[in-house]
Amino acid sequence: MPKPIALPTIAGLVEMKPIVHQAMEVLEFIGATKRNSVPEDTEKVREELSALLHSPSLYLYMNQSAVFWQRLIRHQKPTVLFCRNYSPVATTLFQMCMSGNILTEAFLDGNFKESDYPVLTSAAGKLTISPIRICDAREPDTFLRVLSDARRAFEYALCDWTLAGEEAAATYRLTQDSQITFLCPFGEEMETDDSFPSQHHKAVKQGHTFAKHASERIDAKMAANSKTAL
Repeated sequence: MPKPIALPTIAGLVEMKPIVHQAMEVLEFIGATKRNSVPEDTEKVREELSALLHSPSLYLYMNQSAVFWQRLIRHQKPTVLFCRNYSPVATTLFQMCMSGNILTEAFLDGNFKESDYPVLTSAAGKLTISPIRICDAREPDTFLRVLSDARRAFEYALCDWTLAGEEAAATYRLTQDSQITFLCPFGEEMETDDSFPSQHHKAVKQGHTFAKHASERIDAKMAANSKTAL
């Protein structure tokens, strides 16, 4: 069994264990028989995930999640999840569900299948032992401040929003002399393109394109690191 990867303590970055614990508590309340007993915070997370299910960017998030599980978790790559469009708990619960593609409206209404439980417990276990940290970047200055400290300690970063304008330029400057690689499907490929018959078809195509390019970037980086090690 490989040794855990030691990561520095950085203000603004949270280990996954307490967030996973909160996500599991949300699941317990969602699955409760009496829905009127669900706390307000839990209902907000459920509403976030329901909105994500109906978002035109859903397929981009799904493909980002596939890269997250198949490449970053599988190979234990130190990664930061920056959250702005969705809370850390909602993001974590989404990742847990997407590890087995079990997120549906019925699921959010508490109609769990027997087969859902091993998916969730397995995902929870993998997240808590992986070199993953999460950042609540909903405050304006948090993202760049945390990135400035994390850029040398982590190999990859995922954002759930579009990096653009001054923020994108600052991100580029900050990461020029570091090893961190951003895998964000919300950049230039989100520009308007009238060649698609619908937003749904466009999102599916964009999602596949992101997954392909992200996998290629990870493969190239891993190959370069292997050569350096030799």
